[in-house]
Formats: sequence, C-alpha cells, structure tokens
Amino acid sequence: MAKTLIARLEKLDQYDENTSTIIWQNTIAGRWAEIYSKLEEGDTALFLSGSNLVIGEYSEATPEVSIQIKNVRKIALKGDDFLRLNAAYPEKLSRVKGAFQPFLSPVPIDVNLIFQEATDNQLISFFIVKEGSLDSIKTHLKENDRVISINDQNVFIDFFLYDGLNLNSYNTGAGLFNIRNKNLQEILQIHTSAIKKDAKRDSNNVTSVNKIIKTLSIEDYYKFRSFSEYYNIVHNKKLYLNLTDSEEDEADDLPDDVEDYFYKSIMPLNSILYGPPGTGKTFYSITHAVAIVENKTPEVIGSEDRKDVKARFDQYIREGQIVFCTFHQSMGYEDFIEGIKPVEPTTENEELSYAVEDGIFKKLCVEAAFSFVQQKPTAETKEIVDFSTQYDLYINFLHECFSEVDSIDLMTKSGGKIYIKNISPNNNIHVSHKESSKSYTISKTRLSKLSHAFPNLNKIENINDEFRAVIGGSNSSAYWAVLNGFRKYNSEHPRGTVKEITDKRFSYDEKAEIIEALTEEDYKVETPKNFVIIIDEINRGNVSQIFGELITLIEDDKRLGKDESLTALLPYSKKRFGVPPNVYIIGTMNTADRSVEALDTALRRRFAFIPKMPEETKLQPTEDGINLAAMLTSINNRLKVLKDADHTIGHAWLWNVKTIKDLQAVFGNKILPLLQEYFYNDFEKLGLVLGDNFFQQSQPISSTIFASFSGGNGLASQYDQTWQYQLKKPHELTVADFQSLYLSNNRKVNESQ
Repeated sequence: MAKTLIARLEKLDQYDENTSTIIWQNTIAGRWAEIYSKLEEGDTALFLSGSNLVIGEYSEATPEVSIQIKNVRKIALKGDDFLRLNAAYPEKLSRVKGAFQPFLSPVPIDVNLIFQEATDNQLISFFIVKEGSLDSIKTHLKENDRVISINDQNVFIDFFLYDGLNLNSYNTGAGLFNIRNKNLQEILQIHTSAIKKDAKRDSNNVTSVNKIIKTLSIEDYYKFRSFSEYYNIVHNKKLYLNLTDSEEDEADDLPDDVEDYFYKSIMPLNSILYGPPGTGKTFYSITHAVAIVENKTPEVIGSEDRKDVKARFDQYIREGQIVFCTFHQSMGYEDFIEGIKPVEPTTENEELSYAVEDGIFKKLCVEAAFSFVQQKPTAETKEIVDFSTQYDLYINFLHECFSEVDSIDLMTKSGGKIYIKNISPNNNIHVSHKESSKSYTISKTRLSKLSHAFPNLNKIENINDEFRAVIGGSNSSAYWAVLNGFRKYNSEHPRGTVKEITDKRFSYDEKAEIIEALTEEDYKVETPKNFVIIIDEINRGNVSQIFGELITLIEDDKRLGKDESLTALLPYSKKRFGVPPNVYIIGTMNTADRSVEALDTALRRRFAFIPKMPEETKLQPTEDGINLAAMLTSINNRLKVLKDADHTIGHAWLWNVKTIKDLQAVFGNKILPLLQEYFYNDFEKLGLVLGDNFFQQSQPISSTIFASFSGGNGLASQYDQTWQYQLKKPHELTVADFQSLYLSNNRKVNESQ
C-alpha cells in the first residue's frame, strides 16, 4: 500500500516551479532511518507551506542528504483547511495543525482525491447538536461532516459521521472523543484552570467554550469555526487525559507498519454493513471477515481473486475462526449465549437429561480466548494442560482394562471401595458402590479443579467440606477415590515430557476449563489471532433478547484485558463471562426491511455503521446495448423521491447480467417483486418508476362484469371508466423496454429507436 510523507516547506524555497520538482533536504540520521528510507517509487508526498498545499510523487533519494519529489502540483490551502478535506482523515492527521516534524501518514491517502477536493473547496464541517435535533440538522450537513450530540444537561454523549443519508456512530480509536460524558461547564472549568496553572495556555479555548454555551442556549446546534477550535475543544489530550507534553508526543507516535495501523483504525470490533437490497452486504461481509483474520485491509482482500478469497473464507469457517449465522424471529439468548438443552441418551435405559449448552457466540469467545493460551502459555494453563494429557493416558489405560474385566475397583479414603463401571463418550468416569445400582459421574473438568487445588491428598482432613468448597455439591468420596487412582497410575507409569499446548488437540470442554485460568494480563497480546462472527440480517432478530448482557460486554473498552473490562455472571451456568478483545462482530442489515433508526438504540451506540449503497457506475452495458448503469441510476433517482434512499435497488443484482435474458430473469425474480412490495396496489407510483413500456395495454373496467344484485347501492357504477393495470411478463420485456427507463421520461420508446 502506497505511503504518504507529510512535511512542512518554509516559503517554498525548495520547490522549483519550472520543473515541478522539490528537492527536499534533510540530513537528520534518525529521520532517514525511520521515514525517508522507507519511501519507495509510487509513494506520495504532501507539503504544507504557509497558505499552500503542495502534492507530488517520490522519485529518488540521495541517502542522508535529500529526496526528490516530481510531478508537483500546488494549490492554495492552509493547514487548517487541509484537515477539513473529506479525504484527509483529520482526527488521525491532527498533528499537522501545529509545528509538526516530517512523518509518514498512519493512513493511506489518495492525493489525487485530496487535490480534487481542495480544488472544489470541498471542506467538511464540525457541529455540536442537541440530541433532539439530530434529524433536523441533516439539512445543514455534507457527507463526512462530524456531529457531536449533547443532551439537555449539556453532557456530550455521542460522536457521529454523516454519510450523506444517516448519522452513524463514529470511533477511530483512543483519544478521538475525550469529552464524552463531560458537560459544558466541566469543559469550561478544565480550560479555565489550565490557564491559571500555565499562563502560556491559549485563552481562546475558554472564549470558544463560552461561545458554545451561549449559542446552544438559544440555538439547537453550534458549528465550529475551524478545525483547530473543534480539535482543541473535543480532543485535547493534554487537558482531558492529563498528559504531559512528552506523554502527548508519545501518544502521537506513529507505528512503523502503516498498513497495519490503517487496518486497525478502520476495522472496528463491532460493525454493521447496511444498505438497500442488492448492494452486496453479505458479499462484502465475507471480504471484511477474511481481512480481519488475515490482518489486511478490505481493499487488499477485495482486489484478490474472489474464488480464492471465498475458499479461504470457507477454510476459516471449518477451522472455527469465522462463524456465520442469521438472525430471525425465533432466535434467542439460549441459541446465542447459553441455555439449557436436552442431552441425547447414550444407552437405551438412560433417562432423558438436560445440560447447560453454550451458544454460537459464547463458543466463538471460548475459541478466541484459547488462542491466547496457545500464543502465550502461563504456568496455570500449562498445569491444566498437563493434567489433561495425563488424564487422557489414564482413560486409555481404563479402556484397556475393560477389555478384560467388567469393572475396576478403587480405594476410598476411608478404606472402602468403589467401582468404575464405564467411560462416557466425552471421557467422564461412571462409578458406583458394589452393593448399589446407583452410579455417579466423575467429571473431568471437576477432577482437574480438585487436582489443582489439592496437590497432596493425604493432607485433606474433611474431604466433604474441602471438596465442596472447590467444586460444589458432589460425591466427595468417589472423587477422592478416582483422583487417588489417577495419581497412583501416573506414578507407576512414568512418561516423557508433556506435549506443548500447540501440539495437542483439545476438546471444547477442555478449552473452556483452561481459559478459566487466564487473567486480564494474559489477554494483552499485541498481535492476537482474530476471530469473526458474521450476523446476517441482524435487525430481524430481537436484539435485546438475543444479546442480553452482551450489549455491554462487546464494547471496545469493556473487552477482557482492557482497563475498563467487565464480566457478567451468566444465568444458566452461573459462570463469569467476558468477551475477548480479538472477537470481531460484523452485522448486515437491509434498510428497506427496517431502517437504521429503528434498530435497538443500545446496539446502535455500540456498533460502527458502514453504508453499502448502490454503486451504479460499476455496472457494464449488456451485449444487447442496455446501459445498466444509466438504467439503475434512473430507477433509483425515482425511488429516492417516491420512497427514500433506503428503498433503492443495489447494483449487485445486476453484477452478472450480460444479456437481455439475464436482465429479464433479474427483473422477474427480484426487481419487479420488490417494486410491487414497495408500492403495494399503488400502480401510479409503480408507473412513475417504470413507465408505460413495462405495462400491458390498460383496459377500462365496465360495471357489466359484476353480478346483478338488487340490494346494492350503486357500488358497481363507481368502477365505470376506471382502469385495470397489469405488468408485462418478464420474458416479454424487450431491449427497447429496458432502454426506456433511461432514454425517455415522457414517452414510450419503440422498437425502431
């Protein structure tokens, strides 16, 4: 991915306008090591000089002396205006507002787009808006404008990005929205106190806060006068995070891996791809999921061969690193997190039983948490793994014994005996007393906990009380006997070194047990193995019911290993549960099915919304000469007026259309049924979208078609001179019919045209 150098040119004295070249001189060794030496041909450069922005391409370098920038273009643009361009990622490049040193941008920058936006004076704006006025403010907004909402107590509550249609919660990482949960008076006090402590502090910030307070007392919104004002009030890390100068500089340090930094900044943990039907939301969810797993950008994955991407996606599905599910009306908490489910009997005489079973999302979280164990084993997890390996060997030994005998006796602590009757399919041990037909199940998981808690069984004084304190209600005597027999076997059968965690296959129950030993510090791994759950049609389920306490736990800062991490006590298993930081949630939703605004508010605040709108220009004409791009654009323009942008039609349905037969099939199976649903029994609006060419010859209705009824009140006569409309059959639609959608709005297009 191309890198971009950003630097400051003083008075343009290093810029040769005649040759459109810059010879950028810099002999500082540290900058050559960290910046200039990483530039390659094709990389770009942005230089700010007073009231000018200069853009060029990296050409060559004289090491530790200078670099050459060619194809230079210049445009009048100040640093503050540079950060108000749509393509400039202002929150990430905010360091250019001050006296910055040369640096490589942490995000890829399309310099051609920046130059075009600068030429068109396409600058974004920043607003504070009262919570109740978010909808009305849209008439004042442009695409990519930033909007901060404030409640009636003047508390800052949320941060939005406007996509041209909707306001979407926006979060690009730490330090973006540092005034959250603070009110205006607190902000004013913070800036006032800062000036009292340090006379060098800028008093303009206090003036700005006072102006904001005054404006919002009489207006519903406040528009920041500049990027600097917006940034100093909203993101001031020194004041709001109590950083020193050196700490702030450290917080602004850019990583070496530009692509990885950009990937992390634009791939939020929780995101929803939303848009009208046919925009490829599910298609893109696969691209995003593979990008997350492989630590790449969606753009990189999207440029690869689709068959290869889908094959890798399927492989990650099989390996459990990606999970795909669809929400529906019957989906519940028990399916997603955990619930009590029936256990299928293993023998004919066994009674039906019930057990707590983990749901789709919890299982993924267990796998994700276990990946931390594999990456960074601890003494505690190694001990549990060691027990698991030893236990498996003991089970193999018992199976060998059962090939010769019907039961195996074990000594209890009191000197009595119990008998191992059989081994369950999941390797639990069934025991009973000789004189009793009642059997007890010795759980591997519980036995592991006892083994960890009691390294010396001879020191136990009251096995009933001490065992119950560790594993709860149980047949303590039976557990003691099995654990003692297990240890006796291992002492009599010495073996080699226990296999490493990565060398052994673990059952799901074993993984769930092992991760219980993890601490918050164990989750702090720089490059964890990522896991993804794709929730298709996320808005079709009862989100509050399905997610339960997960609504809070999925927040970025509430994940395990974070400073504000939280766990919840689950209702069925009575175990603590938290969401690992390497679990990504991707949802998709059809805005025609249910609008974004109607989605559960608690969910909306915790997800980043990524619009997937129709991209008509990506379509190619058919072999029959039908301009698909123009046709779909025309249809969508009419739908935006008669319905709204949420009820348009996506380009994905037409992506593989090559001939009129393909187009007839798409219209017959998808587009026409959808339009009839949009305009149920309203043929006038349907006609305004499709035009006369799509309808059969209209027939007037005569009251004579009705049966004679002497008790009527003249209802039949009301239908005289009305018209009956009927759409053409899809296979009857011609090239001219389809062309009529974009060639003429007022008249039919004949075959001869």
